[in-house]
Parts: sequence; C-alpha cells; structure tokens
Amino acid sequence: MALQNAPYRAHLSTLGPQPLFLDILEQQLSGWLLEKRIDVEVRHDNDWDDGSRRFEVWHHERSHGRRDLQATLVEHDTANGDWRTEVLASSDGWVDVHVTNAQGGFVATPRLVRYLLQVMDLGDAGLGYVDGVAEIDVLGIPSLLSALEDVKRLGLIFVAGSSADAPGDLLSAYAQELPRWARQTYGLAAFVRLTPDATDAFAARAPSHAVSPWTIRTFYPGPVLGDSIDARRHKYLTTRSLADMPTSAVAKMLGNIARAQSLKVGDLSEVTRVRRAIERLQHEQLLTQLHEQAATALSVSDQGTIDSVGHVAKAREGDPHPRDERDLDALIREILGIENPTEESLRDYAKLRGHHASSQDALDRVTSQLTDQRDRIDQLEDERRQMTRLLEDDQLELAELQEELENRTAESAWLRRKFIEAGQFQMAYESPPPEPVDYPDGFEQLLARIRVSSGARAAFVNLGQALADGRVIFTGDTDVALGLDASDTLATAVRAAWDCLLVLADYVRARDESKHASSVSQYLEATPDGYRPMSPKRHSAIETKATMQQFGRHRIFPVPESVAAGGCVEMVSHFKLARIGMVSPRLYYLDNYSSDGMIYVGYIGPHLPNTQSN
Repeated sequence: MALQNAPYRAHLSTLGPQPLFLDILEQQLSGWLLEKRIDVEVRHDNDWDDGSRRFEVWHHERSHGRRDLQATLVEHDTANGDWRTEVLASSDGWVDVHVTNAQGGFVATPRLVRYLLQVMDLGDAGLGYVDGVAEIDVLGIPSLLSALEDVKRLGLIFVAGSSADAPGDLLSAYAQELPRWARQTYGLAAFVRLTPDATDAFAARAPSHAVSPWTIRTFYPGPVLGDSIDARRHKYLTTRSLADMPTSAVAKMLGNIARAQSLKVGDLSEVTRVRRAIERLQHEQLLTQLHEQAATALSVSDQGTIDSVGHVAKAREGDPHPRDERDLDALIREILGIENPTEESLRDYAKLRGHHASSQDALDRVTSQLTDQRDRIDQLEDERRQMTRLLEDDQLELAELQEELENRTAESAWLRRKFIEAGQFQMAYESPPPEPVDYPDGFEQLLARIRVSSGARAAFVNLGQALADGRVIFTGDTDVALGLDASDTLATAVRAAWDCLLVLADYVRARDESKHASSVSQYLEATPDGYRPMSPKRHSAIETKATMQQFGRHRIFPVPESVAAGGCVEMVSHFKLARIGMVSPRLYYLDNYSSDGMIYVGYIGPHLPNTQSN
C-alpha cells in the first residue's frame, strides 16, 4: 500500500525540566550524522558538502544563556528524488523535525527521532511519546482524559480498546501487534492501549467517545466529550479492518493520518520565531559579506594611493614653495596612480569612484528592501495560519448547523404526522406565522437600544429601548463596538448580537417568573417554553485555563462600583457572534442575577487574544 505525499513532521516537547536539552540533542544529531558517514562539528555554525550531500548548522544565541539551533541535511537521490531533513530546536525544551521527499514519497519515521525518544522524555500535552505503545490501566484514565482535553495538545492520540472476553490468547497477540501498527506514528502521536478494565472505565467517563474493544480510535485535538457531533471527528479503525488489512497497510494508514495532522498544524509560534531569527542571521551575514566585498573593491585600488599620500605629505611637510605643473603631474601619478594624467584620465577616475559609490547605494537599497520583504512575508505567513484555523472552525460550525437543521426538520416532520393523525390537516400543512425581529441597522443603533451604565465609556446613555426593563445593560467601550460596523458589511454580527441580548433578557425574565433557576448555559440547554432559545454551541461559559493565564488581562471589563470595587471585573462567559475573517466578534457578559438581578455586557468587539491567536 504505497501512500504518496506523506512527509514527516514531528514537534516534541520535554515533559519536565531539561537544562541540557540542546547538548543532548546535539550529541544525538552528531551520532545520526556519523551513521551517514558525515563527520562534522555541530556545536557551532558549520557547513559540509561532498557533492551528493550538503549539511549546514546555525546557532542563535539569546538572552540569559538560551539558544536555538537549525540543522539542514539535503541528500541527492536521482532515482527517488532528493531528501531534505530540517531540525529546529531550542534550549526552551522542544525540537521540530521535518523530513520531505522531492517526489512526494512516504517518509518513514527517522532514526534521529527514535534516538531522541529513547534518551529523553518527550511528548505533547503532558503525554509521553515512546518508541512503542504505552499501556494504560484504570488508574491512568484521568490522566488520559486530561491529555485528550488539553487545549495545548497539537498531535493525535491513538487509543486502542480491548476486552477480557476474548478467545484464546487474542489479548496477548493484540498487544504484540499494536507496536507494529504504530511504528509509523512514533514522534507524531501518542499511541496507547487500554486494558480491558480501562476500556470499560473510559466508556463510562466518555460514552459518546468510547473506544470499543479491538478498535483503534483517533483523537484529534480539542474533543468535546459528551457531544455526539464532535464524536464524528474522531474516527476509528474497526475490528474487521484491522483483521483484514496487512500489518504494513495498517501501519502506513495510521502513519499517514498522523502525518496529515502534523502538517496541518504547520509552524508553531516558537518554531516560526527560531526560523525567522536564523533567517535574519543568514541574511545579515550575507549582506555583511556583500558590504565587505564592496568596500574591498573600493579600497584595494586606492590602497597604494593612500600610502603615497602619506609619503608625499611627510616628504613635503613644511615645504613653503609652490608647485609647478611637473610637480602637480608627479603628485597625481603618486597619489592617484595615474601614469598619464590627462583631463580624460582624470574624468575616467572620477567616474570609477562614482560607480563604486552608486554600487554601495544600490546595496543599501537591496538591504532595506530585503528587510521589508521579510517583514511582509512574516505577516502573510501569520495571516495564512490564522485563516486556516478559522476555516477549520467554520467547517465544524457548519457541521453543527447541519445537525441542528436536521433535528429541526425531523421535529417538523414528527409534528406534522401528529397533526395528521389527529385530523388537524390545516394545522399540519399551513405555514407558521412569521415572528419578525426588529433588528438594528448597525452597532450604533444597537447600543442606542441598551441602557448603558453611567460608569462606562459610552456615547449613548439611557437612550432607546431598555432590555428586560433595564436589567441587561452595556458597560463596555462603545468605540470598540462601533468599530465592528466597518467589518460587518452583511450585518450578520449586529443581528447575532441583538439575538444574544434578547436571549439574555428572556433568561432574566425566566428567572423572575421562576421558570428557570440556574445558569445561562443550562437555560440554553433546556429553554423553558415561551422563552427565546439559542443554540448552546454559540455560547461558552468559560475560557480555558491556558487562555486566562496568558491573556486574562484582556478579559477585564467595567462594571458599576456596586458590583466590584474598582469598577472592573473579569468576564469569561461569551457568545460567538459571527465569522468575519480575523475579526470574528464576541460578546462578553457577567451574569450577576444572583446578586442584583442584572446582566452586565462588558464587551462587544473583535475576537480577543487567546492561545490560538497570532
């Protein structure tokens, strides 16, 4: 089973402190090169070439003794296409290995990665990657679930289920075969085998994402355990497939799946930082060489002239007598090196000096243009990665909307059948009366409908319609909200924001009328009859721990002093308003009903920074 277009891209991080990380990596890199009969020092900048293979290594020194490394090996292969191995690593404790084939051939797990896994504790999201398959028992289920849901996880986790109810030595044979199936995933993904009891325990904790015995389930980053639509993402190889396919075919299939995920992740921010830093070092070195060559070309022809000037100056120092034409000719020959000093030869010399000056100016312009272009490339790369993430989110959101549409269609068909069975044919087939919503034309009109807290930065105070008799109020920065109009050309975000505000108002009304007694999230999950619903998938009650650790300061918004001393409070609950490129607006609020019966909307604006942002 030959699979094409399958490069190898592994990103591995240390699972604990490793102060000698780069030293150990350099030892393994040197040993790997020696196996290829390449004897080169890798602890400092170096390059090596034997005509069929080319290797170079660069180092970038940072502050506080931290450093980075980039090593590249290109091996020419006329029959199968050239092979290129790039290693990027940092003393911060991570290494990125990227191996490609020029003809798109399948790249097997590099020996270098196997060596690194054997001598260092490396992995992803706290889960160790090993040169094999790890066994997990019941006690390991909490750690496995934590790794599955870790927001920082990038790679896949393959989980194999088992059962004690198996004929003969099937369990033992299964355990022996798994490492063979997993061998092309080493360094790319975690691969674990659940004991029979752990398989049952995992199913009890996450029934929607359970792993059946004698199957292998692929867990992508960001699973939503308990969500049936999300469970579709995490596909599995069935018992029949594992039994019918040759071992090598299963290994290449799983390896290809792992490679596709690692390539989709692309360059991480730390990898991009190192790559750009070393590229700039290379550019600076090249430009320095060009400047030195230009300076040499300018000065070599004049070196004798400079020496002559010194000699002439010393010889004639203090000479009070004026020079005649013969003295002047001799001086020109001596200083400028012109054997026959005529007007034409002097003009040619002036042109030559002007040419050198213009060459230096051109080199300076090239230097400036190269720097500007590198900055633009960096920006475009960042935008491309962000747009790729947004596209993936859109695809998931589309699947969620499709499921909601299917549920509504099924509900409508079921209700129609009930009306027909009851003889209510007119009710069964007539169209429902429309319930028009008076949507605002833009965010200026939306803000004008909300009663604004007197302590907030706002241009609209006590204007227009008050939501829930003034119980849902806006306390945020109106300038930020108004700025959305420039991006919200189709009015999708402002309409969504108004829907969210109406839902919050009905949530307050439902609590006032004792129809609901819990959170906004539970209100959306089970909206009481007669109150405005909204898909729970549009709402998030919390932010991830990683997001709050890094970007929590961006989620502090104003509220009245009666709510919080200092007039500011952290808000994490929010609604997703719309997908508008990198803007993707959000609405953040504080549910303070239990304290004062109020909802404070502290932010309506572009997507705030998080762990997935540029």
